[in-house]
Amino acid sequence: MKWGIGLFLAILLLTGCNSGNAFTKINKSESFLATVNIKDTSLTFIDENYHPFAKWDISEPFTGALLLADKDTILLYGKEMEKVQVYSLSAGKLINSWKIGKGIVNMQLLRDGKSIVAVNQSNHSIHFLNADGEEQDIVKVGKSPLTVLQGEEANRLYVINFGDTKCSVINLETKKVDFEFPVHSSSTGSLLREEKDEIWIGGHGDGDQVEEDLYIYSAKNGRVEEKAEGPHHADKVPGEC
Repeated sequence: MKWGIGLFLAILLLTGCNSGNAFTKINKSESFLATVNIKDTSLTFIDENYHPFAKWDISEPFTGALLLADKDTILLYGKEMEKVQVYSLSAGKLINSWKIGKGIVNMQLLRDGKSIVAVNQSNHSIHFLNADGEEQDIVKVGKSPLTVLQGEEANRLYVINFGDTKCSVINLETKKVDFEFPVHSSSTGSLLREEKDEIWIGGHGDGDQVEEDLYIYSAKNGRVEEKAEGPHHADKVPGEC
C-alpha cells in the first residue's frame, strides 16, 4: 500500500513538472503572428486569418520577445528577470536560459542574423551576444537606454536613452561609442531613414509637459534638421511598427 501511494505521488509530481513546460507546438514553416500579453505573462499565436490558435502561459514576468533567424528559437526577456528564457516553437518547450541579469527591456537581432543586442537599464549598457547567448561585448551608454536602431550603411547602432537627454551612437565594428548628440527628455518612438540621412524621434515629454513635436536629426552628426508638429505623446512616428 505504501509502495502504491509512493508510486502515485511520483507519477503525479512527474506529470506536473512536464505539463508546466509543455506548450502547443508551433509549425515554423507556417505564417503566424505572436502577441506578447504582459498582464497575464502569455504569448498568443494567431494564424494568417487572424484567428488565435495557441496560447502559451509563461510563469515568468516577461515584457518582450525576440524571434531569431532560424524562425524557431524565441527569446523571452523582462526587466525583473535574471535570465533570458529560450524556447523552441517547434518543440513547444523551454530549451535553454541565458543568465544576463535583471534590467533587460529590449532585445534586437542585428542584420547579420547572428548578433543580438540586449538593452540593460540596470547598468545603462548595451550587451552584445552571439546566437548562443554568449556575451561578446558590453558598451556603456546614457541613463535608462530603451530604443535601438541599426544603421546598415554606416554600421552603427543608435541608442535612445529614455532617462537621459542624449542619443548614443555605437560603432558596430569597434563596439565603442562614436559620438552622442542631445535629444529631448523621455524620447522613445523613432525612425531611421538612412537614405535621407535622417532620424525621426518623438517622445512622452518631461513631467506634465507633453511633447507635441517630432524632431528630425542628421544620422551622420546628430544635428537638428527640422521640427515637425505631431500628435500628443508623439512616441510613435510615421512608419514605426
